Amino acid sequence: AAPATFNYLSSALHPEIPKTLRKSVGEAVADFGMIKEGDRLLVGLSGGKDSLTMLHILLDLQRRAKVKFEVAAATVNPETPEYNPGPLIDYMKALGVRYHFLCKPLIEMAKKHLDPKKPSICSFCARMKRGMLYSCMRKEGYNVLCLGQHLDDFAESLLMSAFHNGTLRTMKANYSVEAHDLRVARPLVYVRERVMAQFSAENKLPIIQDNCPACFAAPKERHRIKLVLAQQEFEHPNLFWSLQKAMKPLMSINHADRSRGWFEAGPEEDEAPLQAAAGGDCENGMCGLGSDGAMGVGSDDAMVSQAPAVDAAADLAA
Repeated sequence: AAPATFNYLSSALHPEIPKTLRKSVGEAVADFGMIKEGDRLLVGLSGGKDSLTMLHILLDLQRRAKVKFEVAAATVNPETPEYNPGPLIDYMKALGVRYHFLCKPLIEMAKKHLDPKKPSICSFCARMKRGMLYSCMRKEGYNVLCLGQHLDDFAESLLMSAFHNGTLRTMKANYSVEAHDLRVARPLVYVRERVMAQFSAENKLPIIQDNCPACFAAPKERHRIKLVLAQQEFEHPNLFWSLQKAMKPLMSINHADRSRGWFEAGPEEDEAPLQAAAGGDCENGMCGLGSDGAMGVGSDDAMVSQAPAVDAAADLAA
């Protein structure tokens, strides 16, 4: 058979990583110990600007670093007409990246398993996505899941946690799951969202639009927090540098052990409890997926893969 041919611009296949972007990710990897010799990384790839940018940075780092590690990617396809990640299959072939395309009708499953009086499709979907990724990792031998949340996502999560839950929490940069066999890392923790937008546009990356009807119809609260931060940044240009410094102790939590108290551990992300506290399925835009819909953040506990059997909203809010 003739070899497959792909119609991608050279910049989309071999983008040049700006030195500032490479430095920001390199510093995060070093500060939080995200990548170690022999690690097998699985990139949670939604096809949005953030996860695609992260993939290219990790591939570049793999070529340059003295530490040897593997990079593969996985996409969870929820089988909804609004989101079609199918084109990523050919793109990953063109890049030469080992790729796992995981499919389940998550919205239909949510309708069957959730309590109609307390629907929380976003929480359910997030847990299912995370469970599918963990199952893939354990089956295929990966040990680090890389997710694409960036500094803006971390800052927004901090404010929403403070405003709605009265606690200072945000996502963690690099931590072990409760079963202690896998780690979750967020290499873009020091990178601003606008950097990914510029990188993906300049290199004509094949972005997949994520338009889940349950999660992305009306991101009111997260958008409002974005506006608050933008207004404050206009007045205080160093705002995100200050927030990054302030969040460092919270980012540095390296485990998901809930028995150690809210400051030491707490529910991973705290986005799903925020959503439950707000009393809506995403009517306040707090599905916890970040601006890129980055593969479903969910909660890190031992029961994550059993999401169909539980009331996700109640479980995540616990």
